[in-house]
Amino acid sequence: MAKDFRVAEQGRRDVLRLIAGASLLTFSSASMAEICFDPAKLPNAGMRRSLNFQAVASDPKKRCAGCAFFTRALGDCGKCSIFSGGPVSVQSVCDSWAPKG
Repeated sequence: MAKDFRVAEQGRRDVLRLIAGASLLTFSSASMAEICFDPAKLPNAGMRRSLNFQAVASDPKKRCAGCAFFTRALGDCGKCSIFSGGPVSVQSVCDSWAPKG
């Protein structure tokens, strides 16, 4: 009987570890844009607000990575000519998004 309890306890621990790991992956992918810039210190804050800048785009087809105004710099980070060369992530978007030609 004690052996059965240990097996059940170990199975529950494995499930909890799996849930914790999945939560970390979800959190890290959602906050990936923050790696490129500090949201509290973004330049052109007024312009970003007026263009509805989002650190992570809800539409995967409309992200800075596919925008004509985006220039990739390092990794998933880049610069946007709309924001005077200010930092953006490949996952970001604003109302001025235009497809690369």
